[in-house]
Amino acid sequence: MATILVNKFCFHNLRFHFPVTLTCVHLLFQALFCVVSMDVLQWLPRKRLDRSAYLQRVVPIAAAFAANIAAGNVSLRHVPVSFNQTIKSLTPLTTAMVQYECTRRRLTVAASLSLVPVVGGVALGSATELSWHTWGFFSGVISCFFTGAKFVLSHELLRGQYMLTPLQLVSLVAPAATVMLLPLAVYSEGRAAYTWFVRAGSDPQFLPTLDPTTPATAAMRAAAWIHLASPAGVRLVVLMPLFSGLVALLLNITSFAVLQRTSSVTVTIAGNLKTCLLIGWSILLFQNPVTPLNLFGCVLAVLGCLWHGLLPRKWHIEEAKGG
Repeated sequence: MATILVNKFCFHNLRFHFPVTLTCVHLLFQALFCVVSMDVLQWLPRKRLDRSAYLQRVVPIAAAFAANIAAGNVSLRHVPVSFNQTIKSLTPLTTAMVQYECTRRRLTVAASLSLVPVVGGVALGSATELSWHTWGFFSGVISCFFTGAKFVLSHELLRGQYMLTPLQLVSLVAPAATVMLLPLAVYSEGRAAYTWFVRAGSDPQFLPTLDPTTPATAAMRAAAWIHLASPAGVRLVVLMPLFSGLVALLLNITSFAVLQRTSSVTVTIAGNLKTCLLIGWSILLFQNPVTPLNLFGCVLAVLGCLWHGLLPRKWHIEEAKGG
């Protein structure tokens, strides 16, 4: 929940409208944290895989990892947190679909029926959405599929033959995902993001009317370096993105730790339990417009997740016959 709210604060309050760049900040922070914790402080031994295992196991996770965060941030850039989280309620369903394609293990009839209110709630939540954005909606749905792929593929490394710890998995995935996303960030957002840093650093009062597409002058660049050294500049331009990266790191470690002890679908369902609280905080913090039907749809989706979670474990998964 904190990750979503911090990212939305960057997009909404700081006018940092660069979701791919923010994703790279998250991944770079996680990669650097792993280097410090494993290689410098030696809190945990680094796990190394051979080339074949790395290409077959880690690279697909990194691709899904990067695409999931990027698509999610693009969606968050265009739609309110409340609507974004309503879309994300589809994740258990998309994860079940990905799980079946990858492992031939499918949900039982009882578990599948419990997902009906999840899908219905999402439909109601978006039917009269007052802040509808087509690209934001479809980016959110795409993010759901990549989330499912990330968890299904990661589950194989956290258990079974490799038995990685959550931090070891992050140390393998984050650098590869950074390499994949950094060229896209530089190409699509590099110039505008650089201008944002310069203008925000030179004059924090300029943020309310910040237009990052306007070229920065030489005077702005000079003033930016001076302001960045001040407490206000460090807090605004440096600490906020780093704090966002720290929150993202804690989210990934926590979710991988839960995944190691449960299953892919269970993790995504557990993640949906935060939806109602997050929507409430989003409405309070960002004053997003919402209707009673939107709220009813959100509640229905979360109740569907609770229904699924209360089913006996043996009713969750069955092996596909003839697969």
